[in-house]
Amino acid sequence: MGAKPRPLRERLFVQLGLWLRSLRLEHPVTRASLVTVTVLLLFLLNPFGLKDASQRHSDNLVLNFSASFYHARHQNDITVLLLDDQYLRDYAKRYPVAYPELSQLLSNIALLKPRMLFLDFFQHHIHSDGFESWLATLQRLEQGGLNVVMGRQPWYCANQGEGLPQRLAEVGVRYGAVAWRDEEHYYPSFVTAKIDNDICQTELTYPSAAMAIYGIDSELARPGWLAQQRAEGEFSNALVVRWPDTAPDKQNVFFSQGKCSNAPSAPLLRSIKRIWHSFGYGVSNADSYQQRNQQECPPYLSLSAATLLAPGALGHPEVQAAIRDRFVLIGYGFTGSADLVLTPLHGTLPGVYYHAAALENLLTYQQHYWRVPEDVMGSNLNLADLLEGILQTLVLFAVMLFRFRYLEQSPALSTSELSRYAVWLLLIVFALVAMSLALSIWGFRYGLVNWYVYMMIFFISLPTLLQVLRMMLQARTARLLVTTERLHHQKHLSKKLKEEL
Repeated sequence: MGAKPRPLRERLFVQLGLWLRSLRLEHPVTRASLVTVTVLLLFLLNPFGLKDASQRHSDNLVLNFSASFYHARHQNDITVLLLDDQYLRDYAKRYPVAYPELSQLLSNIALLKPRMLFLDFFQHHIHSDGFESWLATLQRLEQGGLNVVMGRQPWYCANQGEGLPQRLAEVGVRYGAVAWRDEEHYYPSFVTAKIDNDICQTELTYPSAAMAIYGIDSELARPGWLAQQRAEGEFSNALVVRWPDTAPDKQNVFFSQGKCSNAPSAPLLRSIKRIWHSFGYGVSNADSYQQRNQQECPPYLSLSAATLLAPGALGHPEVQAAIRDRFVLIGYGFTGSADLVLTPLHGTLPGVYYHAAALENLLTYQQHYWRVPEDVMGSNLNLADLLEGILQTLVLFAVMLFRFRYLEQSPALSTSELSRYAVWLLLIVFALVAMSLALSIWGFRYGLVNWYVYMMIFFISLPTLLQVLRMMLQARTARLLVTTERLHHQKHLSKKLKEEL
């Protein structure tokens, strides 16, 4: 009678045991590979979205620390005109601002010959009397050669309600999207809106506000250039908006309470100062941290709209210089406004500053701006994640292999061999980190990297390096003890010989 066959589960466990034994788990390469694969799986799976939660804070830190090295060459080509408390109280008398007051403001601006005009508010419904005169003002500006770009909600159908978007377009108004859904805290170059409701079913793509302004200006200077760049795949990624840490010229002339003076220190010193202030973030008071680490001055020349309506303002040289041949961006900035943006360097600002900063990035870097990496095959991973994952894998494998092969194997290496291998390990780690940074910033122009990855590399490597130092210290201490004992023995023998003589 034959033997009873083993249960399937028992046979599987036996086969698993044989397979694990065949892997030679005691081998250093195998052990290092298993540790590396485990950590890499945690990185790729991103349990509970922990990596994403750290990404925004990491982005803000990078933008904060690198602001001193951002050469905002077109900072003084942009002016932000705020519809603030003073303007609403003294001139507009209401919110939203009525069409006659808007017409008067735009007419005053046009007299000072700006380069382009952007209105950071929607016009989807008629909200006051004087709409026809508002249309006539916009048409007169367009006929006079002044391009006007207006904010647009991409998911609002053009023929919805009174059809204002269409009527405004007929008098020469261009549109730039000021709302988007899928770019998180980044600034898109183009926004695609798919509308499917009872009024209309369509899919339209709008340039973002900054891209619309930049595109019109580029076409005036180089006809066809932007279209050619887009055909070559440029300007398709969202922007990582960088902010300058320098104050705009002449800001103290308007409203700043004398706080807008550029520090004479070198960029590196300013960056180190912010890093130092951020080092103790966890134990810092929030108000004192913001006071030390955030800029008190707005990043772009800022005026109240009331300034242009004051008696004699249009003849003032400083006011003329603030508008003439500049990109003028108009937006609400009153107490209680919901249109706000949280910046890494200037705290909370009116939303119009976000468009101003994105425009300045495009003017400064053109198609070489810092960009958001592309997603990989529709997943939550992008090319920067893959780059960081490869870096983490290589560094972790090198560190673990060094540990299992040279620190835990017998016989132990000599101190000189151990120190030599440790130096080589450090050089490999530094070379891999430098290569990944160079590829990210200058190769792919991603700019931002998740610094928590580099912190993880540091903390993974630290125990191994500390163990090397401990073993070297123990070896040196043992040599000192042997030398001390030998000297003591020689001294004892010498004393004994003297006594015998």
